[in-house]
Amino acid sequence: MISKRFGIGIGIVVAVAAVAVALAAGAAGTAQQPAWEQALNARSDALNREYGLGMYARGELGAPAPTWYEALMARSEALNREYGLGKYKRGEASTTQPEWYQALMARSDALNREYGLGKYARGEASTTQPEWYQALMARSDALNREYGLGKYAKTS
Repeated sequence: MISKRFGIGIGIVVAVAAVAVALAAGAAGTAQQPAWEQALNARSDALNREYGLGMYARGELGAPAPTWYEALMARSEALNREYGLGKYKRGEASTTQPEWYQALMARSDALNREYGLGKYARGEASTTQPEWYQALMARSDALNREYGLGKYAKTS
């Protein structure tokens, strides 16, 4: 019985050692990059050449900067040109806003009027606090009133 267990243990150790040796030999024998990595590098090189990035930089981006920054600026410039943004801005296609936006603005205007925010701000608070803070305080006050908290707490 002991010899059977001993034999199984030796067999497992030999199998594990054989797998480890095979993996090490396989890793040592492949000094070349995998095909996917070669393809990725070739694509990156072609894109750099096409868009004048990396070692193919045309020098039109100005002062020396990290290559990632130059790439980012070149991409931003191309996207601005493509979509008519920044200095490439085209005429507005439509001056009307979507219905959901008009509804949102009407709701915001009504809430501003009700709570004295934005252009409806009352008194000195409007000049000392930003609108977002005033809105936060109005909401907090309404919730405190609703749930009986803060100055609205019921004393026993």
